[in-house]
Amino acid sequence: MITTKKGKRMDQVRRSEEITQVLLLRLFRRGLLAAQLPRFLKDVLNIIEDSGTLPALALNQRLTRLGWGEGILDERTLELILYLYEGRSDAVPLDVFQTPLGGQEIRAS
Repeated sequence: MITTKKGKRMDQVRRSEEITQVLLLRLFRRGLLAAQLPRFLKDVLNIIEDSGTLPALALNQRLTRLGWGEGILDERTLELILYLYEGRSDAVPLDVFQTPLGGQEIRAS
């Protein structure tokens, strides 16, 4: 018998899998290769952790300086990355990241 707790856990796993598929599709459409994904995701998270509050434009500029294409990351893709990161790591919980209305900056508090 599946308990309510197990059912919720299964729903979370299924949702994470769906979000991962959407994230990968969005990144592949922007020209990333499967072999580049781990490094790209690590760079995105390192920039956010190091910078605290960072305008979305500045995040893309820093990624460009690291060798990634211009404008490779949009807000929706970033939200997906942060959602999945929160589920896999205790280092930075999702609630410290806030994307204000209008999407002008990403804030780590």
